[in-house]
Amino acid sequence: MLKVRIWLGAQGPKILRLARFFDGVLLNYAHPRFVSWAIKKISLPSKYSVQVGIYAPSYIYLKKEEEPYQLLRLSSLIVATGTSNSVLKKFNLYDKVAKAKEELEKGLTPEEILSHYPSDFVEDFAIYLHCTELDGYLSKLEEIGVKHVVFGYPQNFSLKTIQDLAHSLFKL
Repeated sequence: MLKVRIWLGAQGPKILRLARFFDGVLLNYAHPRFVSWAIKKISLPSKYSVQVGIYAPSYIYLKKEEEPYQLLRLSSLIVATGTSNSVLKKFNLYDKVAKAKEELEKGLTPEEILSHYPSDFVEDFAIYLHCTELDGYLSKLEEIGVKHVVFGYPQNFSLKTIQDLAHSLFKL
C-alpha cells in the first residue's frame, strides 16, 4: 500500500503554527535566518514529529553561467512577491518587495523589475551557491532542524546545471 505523507506549504506565522498537524512543512525561502524563524514559529511540542523542508529556487554551480543566474533572479522575485507580508516585515524586506509588487501591477515585466534590485535579493529567496559552499549551507540547515531540501528551478534548466548539482552532492 502506498504511504502518503501530507506536507503543508507555509510562510507566515499563522499557517506555520498549523504545521504541527501535518507530516511536514515546506518553506519556499531558503536563507537560514528565515528558516530558523519559521521553525520557532512552528513551536513543536515533543509529541509531534513534523519535518521541515525547503523547496526553493536554486542554482548550485561549478562555473556561473549568466542564463541560469538570470532565471534564478526571476524565480527569486516571484518567491519574494508571494512571501507573506508578516515575514517581509520581520526581515525588513517589506518596502523593497512592496515596490516590486507595485511595479508588477503597473505592468512592468519581471525582467524590467529585476534591473532595480541588487543581487543580494537572490540570496534571501533562493539557494545560490558555488559547489564548494553547498556542504556548509546544508550543514547549517541540518543544525537548525531541516530534514529535506528540494532544489527547484532553475537547477533543472539544463543537463549542465543538473550535473553541477549532482557533482556537488557527490562530493559530500
